[in-house]
Amino acid sequence: KQCLQLLEKVSGTFLFLYLHARIKLWADRREQISVDTYIMF
Repeated sequence: KQCLQLLEKVSGTFLFLYLHARIKLWADRREQISVDTYIMF
């Protein structure tokens, strides 16, 4: 059970970092709304 919990935590962290990177790339392409994007998330 402990191993599964650790796996969930790692995959959750990876997913968060992946989404954060995607949002950052998307915001960089549209610099004028990057501030709004960061306030929203």
